[in-house]
Amino acid sequence: MHTSVAKTKSGWQANTRFDLGNDRILRVTTAKALDGSLCTTALVHHVVQDSGFRVERHQARSDFGRRMVQWNVRSTEKQVRAQHSLALDMVQDMLLAITKHYGVDKS
Repeated sequence: MHTSVAKTKSGWQANTRFDLGNDRILRVTTAKALDGSLCTTALVHHVVQDSGFRVERHQARSDFGRRMVQWNVRSTEKQVRAQHSLALDMVQDMLLAITKHYGVDKS
């Protein structure tokens, strides 16, 4: 797990990456949404080699994706950190949904 918080040209943003194995990465991102709210999403990306480069791809219709938390607050560093922390506490429960989505049963 690796987390970063930085101010981008569109405002404060927090990102955390989890290695799920089988060339899959879970990205949890907290940032300002188009409607102005603060939104945290979780998207699973496939890691592939493309023209000699490592690329992470998410296909909206087939890969796992979920909106985790959405608050109607300003996108300040304090709010981004608070919402992202709350979302990270929810990741463990979401891992079961991810394994079901990809048809992997570990029982």
